[in-house]
Amino acid sequence: MKFGFSIYSLWNAMRRGEMTVEEAFAWIAENGGDHIEIIDFGPQEEPEKLAELSQKYNLPISAYSIGSMLAQGDEANYEAELARLKGQIDKARIMGAKLVRCDMVRVM
Repeated sequence: MKFGFSIYSLWNAMRRGEMTVEEAFAWIAENGGDHIEIIDFGPQEEPEKLAELSQKYNLPISAYSIGSMLAQGDEANYEAELARLKGQIDKARIMGAKLVRCDMVRVM
């Protein structure tokens, strides 16, 4: 069994400026994490930087979780949201994420 963390678990500390994204990776690695999940409303770092941190701390990015608005709005909004999601999937590829999870309605 492998033990992983979602970066969301540390999101409040990062949002308050108490922890950087790199410190979150380090904390997870130091506390037994074998992999990490990234969320789209979390770290604002470029995907290349997240991939670099993944390598540095030996924490594969196992999943990239994204929110969407596909279940809401008209056809024009649907097409725009679909295009945005395709860009998010490109980010997941750059990060090396093996899985993309997409919530159909954004909670935030």
